[in-house]
Amino acid sequence: MNAAIQSLTERGEYSTGWSKANKINLWARAENGEKAYKLLNNLIGGNSSGLQHNLFDSHGSGGGDTMMNGTPVWQIDGNFGLTSGVAEMLVQSQSGYTQFLPAIPDAWEKGEVRGLKARGNFTIGEKWANGIAEAFTVRYDGNKDSAVFTGSYKNITSAKIYEDGKEVQVTKDTDKDRISFEADVGKTYTIDISETNINELKEQASTFLNQLHPDLINAKNELQTAIDLSSKELGTVLTKVKLMDQLYRSYLNKAENIYYLTDKDNLTYSQIDTLYNQLRKLRKTLLENTGDLEDYQNAENQFTDLSAQLEKPMANRIISFSKDSGVITGNDRTLTLSKSSDAKDFEIRYTTDGSIPRHTSDRYEHPLQLDNKENTVVRAALFYNEQRVSPVYTKKYIAKSIKIQDVTVSHTEDWGNNYVKAGMIDQNTSTRWASKNVDASKPLEITLNFSEKETLDQMNFDLFVSKNNGIGAFEIQALSDGTYRTVYEGTKMGNIDDKVGDIDGGSGGYHAYYFAEFPETTTESVKVILKPGFLGEPSLYEIAPLYTGVQADGAGDTSELEKMIRSAEEADRTADHYVNAPQTLKTAFEESISDGKEQLKASQDIIDSRTEFLSDRYHRLGFGTTDKSKLNSLITKAEQELNGDYTNDSLYQLKKVLSDAKKTADDENVKQPAVDQMTEKLQAALNSLEQGGFSETSIPAGDLQGSGKWIQAGDFKATEADDAGPLTYKFNGNSIQVSTVKGDDHGVIRVTILDQNEKQICREEIDTYAEKRIEGAELIQKDFPEGSYTIQFERVGKSPNGSPEKRGWVEVGTLKIRTEKKEIVDRSQLEEELTICDGLNKDKYTEESWNKLQKAVNSARELLNKKDEETCTSEMNDKANEVRNARNSLQEIKVDTSALNDALKAAKSISREGYTEESFEALTQSILEAEALLNGTYTQKEVDEKTAVLIQRMKDLRADKTLLQEKYNKIKDMTQGNATDASWNDFTRLRELANAILTDPNATPAEVSDILNQLNTFEFAYKDDPDEGGNKDPQEPLEPQNPQNPNSGNQGNTNTSHADTSVKTGDSTPLLLPLATMCSIIGLLYIMHKKRKLG
Repeated sequence: MNAAIQSLTERGEYSTGWSKANKINLWARAENGEKAYKLLNNLIGGNSSGLQHNLFDSHGSGGGDTMMNGTPVWQIDGNFGLTSGVAEMLVQSQSGYTQFLPAIPDAWEKGEVRGLKARGNFTIGEKWANGIAEAFTVRYDGNKDSAVFTGSYKNITSAKIYEDGKEVQVTKDTDKDRISFEADVGKTYTIDISETNINELKEQASTFLNQLHPDLINAKNELQTAIDLSSKELGTVLTKVKLMDQLYRSYLNKAENIYYLTDKDNLTYSQIDTLYNQLRKLRKTLLENTGDLEDYQNAENQFTDLSAQLEKPMANRIISFSKDSGVITGNDRTLTLSKSSDAKDFEIRYTTDGSIPRHTSDRYEHPLQLDNKENTVVRAALFYNEQRVSPVYTKKYIAKSIKIQDVTVSHTEDWGNNYVKAGMIDQNTSTRWASKNVDASKPLEITLNFSEKETLDQMNFDLFVSKNNGIGAFEIQALSDGTYRTVYEGTKMGNIDDKVGDIDGGSGGYHAYYFAEFPETTTESVKVILKPGFLGEPSLYEIAPLYTGVQADGAGDTSELEKMIRSAEEADRTADHYVNAPQTLKTAFEESISDGKEQLKASQDIIDSRTEFLSDRYHRLGFGTTDKSKLNSLITKAEQELNGDYTNDSLYQLKKVLSDAKKTADDENVKQPAVDQMTEKLQAALNSLEQGGFSETSIPAGDLQGSGKWIQAGDFKATEADDAGPLTYKFNGNSIQVSTVKGDDHGVIRVTILDQNEKQICREEIDTYAEKRIEGAELIQKDFPEGSYTIQFERVGKSPNGSPEKRGWVEVGTLKIRTEKKEIVDRSQLEEELTICDGLNKDKYTEESWNKLQKAVNSARELLNKKDEETCTSEMNDKANEVRNARNSLQEIKVDTSALNDALKAAKSISREGYTEESFEALTQSILEAEALLNGTYTQKEVDEKTAVLIQRMKDLRADKTLLQEKYNKIKDMTQGNATDASWNDFTRLRELANAILTDPNATPAEVSDILNQLNTFEFAYKDDPDEGGNKDPQEPLEPQNPQNPNSGNQGNTNTSHADTSVKTGDSTPLLLPLATMCSIIGLLYIMHKKRKLG
């Protein structure tokens, strides 16, 4: 095994895709998880000899037979080998027993896997945390009833094994850390090892306590308690605390970026406030240790997204120095500073005395001249107004380097006279030391000796890097009191990823640079120890010990910050502009006060950031002077953009917001929150401007139609075949641009464009030969009238400019098609609203509200008549909203229904009995109509009309006089006859009253009934009545003589003892409300003041 490992070591790590996969498996078999993991990362890194973006493994090295048209070929060996290698890292069984987790790297500190197969047809599951196993599962899936399983893992003999909750007895081999048991087919056995390695876990946790960030005191206390109690939860607590430590260190690394963000980063200040509040909440949770493991796992995912938002704007926050730190040599002492073109809104401010640049520091306007006699420390940062928006960049320029007397190397073999150890201390960057046949598994020491004690605080390394050379972890030790003590530790000095400049001659390598800064130390000797694991044979151009004399940044001036904190704490939180401000802003304001207090002992750059951050939120809340400069600047920009070639819709939205913005800018009493909100709205409108005129679509080459001899080569369709035929694409537009590849092995291509009638409008033959390969070169660009077209590509042959042996490839890349952009205006909402308005009844609404609606409607109809190019959908929808608001604001006339309701009450109280059928039916119909009106919508006029009709119907009620008329007809011609004068007089009075009632159209049923009853019950008194001194039988009173029929007997008598019972013509019960009274009330109600209601 040792020989195999040595062979693998000498083969190195650089190789093609399939070879990397092979080495992963081999290093896993050697149980070296770190090597396997490193190769795994190299394989999935996405290069010409690893996994591509589509996850296909590639076999290529930049050219030659392993490349096809510049694209590395796919070799599936690497894909299969990768998955095999990962499985080998997780479980192995080639030795006759199953090894659990044989080669997991430190990076896989925790995990769980299920479904892996071990020899013997055992299905394996594994779960681990903190690099220590917690449980394994085993299921036998063979064709026997049972089989013996043997498993191996550290201290596994102390584990407990269960099947379906019942403990299983096993055979233990303590010396070999193995257990064996009989496994029945189909049953799952759980090996619980969670408590087995508690001592190892306690040792690991105790070690981590010393590594835990000192700010996480509460987390440290929790972990210490779990260690002291040997808690079953120690593993979970340790996992959580490790995650907290990782999160907190990431927070400290990324959180400072929040103070650099501005509204120039496609972020609003509200969004920046939200990000800041999230960061502060995370910090509080970590420091107070108020979450559990799941909380911090969720926080880790959230922080990943948050970090991306913080990191993205930093791409344009870089200041470049024309000279790197180091010794100033020669007469060229000019130093220039530059920034990204995307940082045009920011300015560089700098210092040359080592102090931190502030908003009052010098603005960089021209190159600086370095002093070649004195050391110079140049520090620079980007500023946006008074806000620092970048880290502070520092370069240290040394007038004179420290002279090294001699150098020794622990590995003496090198590559000859041109690569001796003196080459790395001769102050000549064209010479270098190169080790030979060095053992990468052992440290390599480089010792620098001075002629006398020297003070230094920095060492610069200029190292040689290539695919096969690189230096990883290292440390610097300084001799003090006879002992070398570590003053600096680095995780990586440099590899091919850190290369600078062009390749160094024919060496296949490049320069890379590393600058190590450490506390000032005085010594006569320094050791540079390259730790095991370096790549290939270390080689250095130059090592330069330096002394800059610049002290570490101490505590800064806090006067401005303390003043700002006092102002913030004294701010009136009952003021309207504070109360009505967004909660995110208020939270950020209060948090920034605490933030500032936490940093009162920090360096000046931190103090300045907190001061500006707090000041900004103080002013945005409306405290202090209102600043309209950003708003006014945007207003100027918006007015300029109104003349730009944008869509009508986006310009319309901009005009709306711009109008409001100008009103805000002109308002002398406006507070900062309102200004900021308007600034954000105007910026959003500017950001939403959409290019008008045309739209451009990119068509990938893969969408083109052609024969199988046109192959896909990366982003291009390519062919070398004479009979490949045409490659075509149909499109609509007015312009097309096509890319291609040019090279010394490329030929001639014919491009033809046909219109929709197959008429040729363009035909060109283009030679794509070039001495150097150019991908994405323009093949053709043509403009034509808007329409439908077909473009065709055909290979003509080899280029006359190329070598005959070349294949004459032609390639077609992305098609960029431009189409005229016609804005189609959607008028549907406005048309629908106008249709609703057309159905409204003017009489129902007040004149003022109706006129407002009509004004909006008329304006809307004018807008509808505009052409599409004169308006836009947003304007239509806004007008629809305007009409809708006017419609919803219509004020209905207030209708007084009290008279109608009183009339209804009176009408409904009248009984049908005693009235004519016709008059009562008319009243009933009027009641129904009145009730229907009140149940719907109505105007005052309609209510008044119904009230009048109902009253009239009550007046028009006619009593039923049929029986009374019949009675009257019988008695109207009666004469006195033998009746006494007194009774005759009473009778004639009744008869006259009956006649009067008959002739009275307003007579009531009660009056008719009453008189009829009186007539039917009336009895005459006769002159011979015993009561009158006569002898007549009182049961047979004498009747008056009917002059028409003297022999009529009792006919004509109103009532005799032989007469029929009187007949009633109706209910004789008096009406509840006498007509006269009823009419008086109704009349009074009717003439009451009419009130009108709104709505």
